[in-house]
Amino acid sequence: MCEWYAAPCDCKAGPPEGARWCTPEGEPVERIAIRVVAELRRLPDRSVDVDLAVPEILARLYPCPPSGEPGD
Repeated sequence: MCEWYAAPCDCKAGPPEGARWCTPEGEPVERIAIRVVAELRRLPDRSVDVDLAVPEILARLYPCPPSGEPGD
């Protein structure tokens, strides 16, 4: 799994434009990946596009602070 996709706030390139999730500082990428994969397995429609599903899962699991700015 690409670490940048799972934890963009930890990447030198920064979060993707419009990212709606912020992983907690110190959260291991392996744990993030395990949580996301578990959520993917719970989806009733296994044919869903992961490029659409994963950002939604990350936003639900790791919401950004109320300011709305990733990394705050």
